[in-house]
Amino acid sequence: MRKQKTIEFDLSSYDLQIMPHSHDLEACVLGLLIDFPDFINVALRFLNIDGMFHGEQNRIIWLRMVKSQSESKQFSESTLIHHFELINDKDLIFYIRSLRTAGERPDMFKNYCLKLNEFWIQRSLLQYGYYVNVNALRVDIDALDLLGEASD
Repeated sequence: MRKQKTIEFDLSSYDLQIMPHSHDLEACVLGLLIDFPDFINVALRFLNIDGMFHGEQNRIIWLRMVKSQSESKQFSESTLIHHFELINDKDLIFYIRSLRTAGERPDMFKNYCLKLNEFWIQRSLLQYGYYVNVNALRVDIDALDLLGEASD
């Protein structure tokens, strides 16, 4: 069995570049999930549990939805709001209420999930590329070897 390596990405100088994402698309997916909670099964087929949503509020709400699903609890706008009321997060409560208007076309939900996945892949490749470029210059190692190391 291969030993798992953890690679730390130092993206401090990379923070100036805007990573590929669409806040509107993320809000649309979450809005449709609030309107149609049964779509969570479709979403889980196409979206990773962590790292998929670029926006911090979207990521927190998505993780709460996934946790509810894993506990076999049906989530809804009211259960999400209740959860965030318990931890006194008024910003997220307001944001959840605004998401109901974000979900537009339920028939396009699968395509929205695939597009979110595409943005996640682009962000991952940019992070790997940045890691490879910086470290190849720093330690004079072949870039392909570093990319293989980072993807292990």
